[in-house]
Amino acid sequence: MYVKNNNEVHVSFLSGRSVTYSDVQKVDTDIDYSMYQITDKYNCQSFIDSKVIEFIEFGGDVEIIEH
Repeated sequence: MYVKNNNEVHVSFLSGRSVTYSDVQKVDTDIDYSMYQITDKYNCQSFIDSKVIEFIEFGGDVEIIEH
């Protein structure tokens, strides 16, 4: 388990790289989970295509919104 705080999102990529996003408020995704839009408390956004993700882990306080 990589998520240590409830407001984090941990992403491991197929390339072997991994990133933990902090202070995440919400994650928007489509119904097929083909794209993720991560928004933090400063309203900064990161977009990730699911084709490059090995796995993704969400903290308990992160709101996940399907469109």
